[in-house]
This record gives sequence, C-alpha cells and structure tokens, in this order.
Amino acid sequence: MTYEERIHWLRRYRQSLRNENLLRERINTAQERATSISQALSPIASHSGLYDKMAECLERIDQYQMDLAAQILRSEAIREEIDAAIDTLNDTQRAVLYERYILGKSVVEISNSQHLCARRIYQIHRKAILELL
Repeated sequence: MTYEERIHWLRRYRQSLRNENLLRERINTAQERATSISQALSPIASHSGLYDKMAECLERIDQYQMDLAAQILRSEAIREEIDAAIDTLNDTQRAVLYERYILGKSVVEISNSQHLCARRIYQIHRKAILELL
C-alpha cells in the first residue's frame, strides 16, 4: 500500500462513525415525523389511509434502526482491524495514530497531549504510517 492508501485505510473508522451519526439523525427525523402524524391522526381516527401511512413510517424507522445496527457492527470491525495494525507500532507511534484516527484529534491536540511540538508529531505520524501494515 502507498502512504496515501494507508491514510485512507485508517480514516475508514472516523468515516464509519460519521455514517452512524447520519443514520441516527435519519431515525430522529423519522420519529419526529411519525409523532406529528400520530398527533394529527388522533382527532380523525376513522381514516384508515392515514393509518397506512403511519405504519409505513414505522416500518421505515425499523429499517433505519436495522441499518444503524449493521453500521455499528461495521464500525467495530473496522476499529478492531485498525487497532490490531496500530498495536504493532511502538508506544509513541501507537499513541499518535490512535489519537488521530480513532479519537479524531488534530495534530495540535495530539501535540498538546503528547507534550511534543506539532512538527515532531508530523514526523512520528509519517514514520508510523510507513511502518504500518
């Protein structure tokens, strides 16, 4: 793998977490819509067509929840893969890559937590990426 491909491979976990959050937002939006439909249905309980729409909304929410569960499993599998690869590095390299790609910290945040200058973090990061996999 090239340097850029390794970076892309490591970024998969953060992207997977973003996908989880998008699914959570989709569930919340669908639940809010379903709630507004159910409130609208209360006074006019005789319209079965509206109940069909409500059932369709609930089915969609169930599908979104199943999609989220599957995404969480994918995220965990990616995390385990990345953890295993990072664990092959020395302590400093492991800490830098963990903070960058698992925790999503910036180089400045990592330099503060590691008590090193940003330039040194970049050096450690580059060497760790090259030694990875």
